[in-house]
Amino acid sequence: MYLKELNLQNFRELNISQIELSPGINFFSGDNGAGKTSFLEAVYFLSCCKSFRTSDLDNLVAYNQEWLSVNAVAAKSDNSIDHTIAVNRVKNKSRATIDGSVVKKASQLSLLLPSLVMCSEKQRLFIAPPQTRRNFIDWCVFHVKPESINYFSKYDRALKQRNAAIKSKSSESLIKAWDVDLIESGSMILELRTNLLDKIQHSVRDLSVDGFGSLEFMFNNDIGCGRYDCLVEAIEKGFDQDLRYGFTRYGPHRFDFSVSASGRDVKDNFSRGQTKLLVFYLILAQSAQIKEFSGNNPWLLFDDFTSDFSIDLLGIALDKLSLFGNQTFITSAANAAQKQVEKNSCRLFHVEHGNVKKMI
Repeated sequence: MYLKELNLQNFRELNISQIELSPGINFFSGDNGAGKTSFLEAVYFLSCCKSFRTSDLDNLVAYNQEWLSVNAVAAKSDNSIDHTIAVNRVKNKSRATIDGSVVKKASQLSLLLPSLVMCSEKQRLFIAPPQTRRNFIDWCVFHVKPESINYFSKYDRALKQRNAAIKSKSSESLIKAWDVDLIESGSMILELRTNLLDKIQHSVRDLSVDGFGSLEFMFNNDIGCGRYDCLVEAIEKGFDQDLRYGFTRYGPHRFDFSVSASGRDVKDNFSRGQTKLLVFYLILAQSAQIKEFSGNNPWLLFDDFTSDFSIDLLGIALDKLSLFGNQTFITSAANAAQKQVEKNSCRLFHVEHGNVKKMI
């Protein structure tokens, strides 16, 4: 489903009436602080009732206002029926509707309107803490396998209860009573993550020929089980260590992955521009997986896209986006990309003081 029109009221500094969007690439330029990132944030908020900038959603409401609204008209194709989508926030609560019907869970909205975002945090993916990389892959796991949300919920509950029992020095039988749920759900999570990363690795290898040439990318997974080969063995043989340290040391909550290029870890050897291009390819690979398994083509949101890219690399990236066919929203403070934007038939907007004006 792609956005045809978008209306914003009291969303940070933005108040926008009926901006018409392209089903392809939408490019937003303007000075720093003009409201470009806030526009991307509004699209993301529409897709999942969350922000990629803050965990406190009340910060999205404009200063001295008590509510915000994001309203959109969307369609599956040019000739299909239009649907109205609205997400409002009033008095610390968000409410989403599609064609007037209330969406009970944000996860339902996210499955219908998936989005992938590349912002400054994502560009630090390989030097960020492991939790950032887990979140990065788990977002895709959820869209490829929606029922995985049950595995994560079951694992989190078992882990918390097991750790509480260890901390309170409960009996061995009471602590191990949570092992079945922990191992069952944890093994499913590890399998989903490793299978998905394997598919993403193959996609990245195909995509990366443009921009990286003969470099061969390899994904290296740490399943979080230390020296043990599987979760069952780690939980059983690591029990005494868990008691000694006071928490469950092994499992999906310790999962991590890294990426090497022709045998060298990209974290220590890639420039900012190379890292950004690699993360870009990772997002395209995730998008391809989501489309294959769910049939939905995610919205792609790229903040400050032209920074750290040469004109040639920017051209390669925009060419890839044109081939993928996702509805894409790009922000940039620079005008150096004008020729590439025109070449790739992007719809160009200018953002100034919270106002958005169509240019091309």
